[in-house]
Amino acid sequence: MESKSEQVYSFFSKGDVVGFGQIFDNFKGMIFEAITEVDVYAIKKLELEFWLSFPENTPFIYYIMKRFGTHYYLKSLLSLRTKSNVLPQSIYNLCFLLETNINELDFVKFPKEFTQSRLMEYSTLSQGGFYKHLDILYKAEILSRDSSGITVNMKKMRDSYPNMHFHK
Repeated sequence: MESKSEQVYSFFSKGDVVGFGQIFDNFKGMIFEAITEVDVYAIKKLELEFWLSFPENTPFIYYIMKRFGTHYYLKSLLSLRTKSNVLPQSIYNLCFLLETNINELDFVKFPKEFTQSRLMEYSTLSQGGFYKHLDILYKAEILSRDSSGITVNMKKMRDSYPNMHFHK
């Protein structure tokens, strides 16, 4: 039986560590789904502990925790927004995960796997609310769509939603 997620927690990029666990762990409520080709590595716990015991591998631990923290932080921002600002915040989040220098970019192109239905799942909005706010973004020309996917006009996004601007 194939399960379908009702909510996307985050989109991970190349090199991200999605989680730790033992092979037979039961991740209740979590389904790990790949929408592109991925590599999955199984590393024995003892080997990982041994590898991480060397001081020169400390940056690896920092990288993992920083990436986890980024996803948690971005997702938490959605709960701080009014319903009318949840979708723009979701789009900002995904742009930031793709391109950390979004403040310097005019446009961000989503990979074709970032479909409207995936965006709705990530935003946690109801279907009606999602399409209402999506229509607003298309009419404001913040979003555009062609056969290769969705493009975000970052300049218009920053002008329309200045409070969602990420500062480094």
